[in-house]
Amino acid sequence: MLPFSKADQRTVRETLAQSDVKAIKTLAVKVFYPNRILSSTTTRELLDDISMSLESGIEIVLIDLQNVSFMDSNGLGTLALACQKVRKAGKRFVICSAYGQAKMILEMSGMERIFENYVDRTEFNRVVLHQPVV
Repeated sequence: MLPFSKADQRTVRETLAQSDVKAIKTLAVKVFYPNRILSSTTTRELLDDISMSLESGIEIVLIDLQNVSFMDSNGLGTLALACQKVRKAGKRFVICSAYGQAKMILEMSGMERIFENYVDRTEFNRVVLHQPVV
C-alpha cells in the first residue's frame, strides 16, 4: 500500500513541477554572442547592451565567445570592464566557448582565472543551471 493516495501523489508532482519552473524563472541569464572580432570597434555596443540587461533584472551575464576568432587588448579590456560592472551590480559574469586566439589572449593575460569560465554552453548549463547533458 502506498503512503499517499493517487490524488496526493499528483498534487506533490504538480507542486514539484511548479517549484522547478519558479527556480528556473528566478535565474535569468542573458547570453551575448560577440561576432568574429572583439576589438575597440565592436565593444561599445556590447557594454551598452550589458548595461541595459542589468537594468532589466537578469542574474547572469554570459558572454559566449564561440564566434570570436580575434580579440585584441581592447576586447580583453572590455571583458574586464563588463565583468567589473556586472559584479558591482551583484550579478554573475561568465564566459564560455573561448578558443583559438581569443583563448590564448585570456590565458596569456591570466584573465581566464579571473572570469568564471566554462569550456562551452553544455558545461555552463550543466554546472550553473543544473541541466543534465542530453
